[in-house]
Amino acid sequence: YIVLLSYIIPISLRVNLDMAKTLYASRIGNDSKIPGTVARNTAIVEDLGTVDYVLTDKTGTLTKNDMLFKKLRVPAGEYSSGTDTQQISLMITRVLRRILAARPSPGVFGRSPGQRGQTEEESQGLELLTAMVTLALCHNVTPVETAGSDEWTLQAPSPDEAALVKYARECGIKLIRRDDDSIILECLNITGRPQLRYDIIECFPFSSDRKRMGIIVKEEISGQYVYLIKGADSVMIPRVAGHDSNNAFMEDVVDDYARHGKD
Repeated sequence: YIVLLSYIIPISLRVNLDMAKTLYASRIGNDSKIPGTVARNTAIVEDLGTVDYVLTDKTGTLTKNDMLFKKLRVPAGEYSSGTDTQQISLMITRVLRRILAARPSPGVFGRSPGQRGQTEEESQGLELLTAMVTLALCHNVTPVETAGSDEWTLQAPSPDEAALVKYARECGIKLIRRDDDSIILECLNITGRPQLRYDIIECFPFSSDRKRMGIIVKEEISGQYVYLIKGADSVMIPRVAGHDSNNAFMEDVVDDYARHGKD
C-alpha cells in the first residue's frame, strides 16, 4: 500500500520546493527594504518562517561594531574630537618640547598640573598630554605596520580600546610598538619624531568582576613608576572623585555623555 501511495506524490515536488527556496533567498537578498542581507543557505528561508523573536546581548551582532572617540573631559574642561583635536595637538606639543628639552627630564608624569610657576596654558597642556599618553599606554592593543608602507593597523581585543589608541595618535601620540616587556610611543608633531619608552612592570587585564584594567609602567626618561587604570564609571568614580560633590559632578558628566552617545 505504501509503495502504491508513493506514486500519488509527484516526483517533481522536491525539485519545485528547492527552486522555490532558491527564489525566496534571491528575493530576500535583493529586497531594497533590507539592503545588505545575505541568505547563505536556502534552508534558512524555511527556518525564518518559524521565528517569532530574535534576542541578542552582544554589541556588534546587530550593529557595525564601530567605535569612535567623541569627547574628552579633563579638569581644564571638555574637548570634542572633531573641533578640538588640532588645539589639543598644539598644546601637548608645546609641553612635550619643554619636557624633552629639560635636563634631567621630569617625564610626562613627573609634574602635576597646577603646580606653582605654571601658566594656565601650560597646566592645561600638561593635563591633555597626561590624558593622551594614558590612552596610548593603558590597553591591550598591539600595533601592526606594513613594511615599506605608512599603513598602521591595530590588533585590539575590543573596538573601544582601538578607538582610544587611534585618538591619541590623532593628537600626536602614536603607539608604534608593544610587546610583553615595553611600550614605545612616537611624538608625531615634534621634529625628528622622538620616542617615549615605557617598561611594562605589571599588567592587570580587564575582568567582569573588577570592571577595570590597569598597568604599571616605568618611564625611561624619568625613571618614574606610574600606575594607570581605566574602567567602568561605577567602579572608577568612587576611586578618583573622593568627595560626594565630585561624585555627583562626574556622574552628571557620564550621564550627559551617555545621552549624546548616539550623536
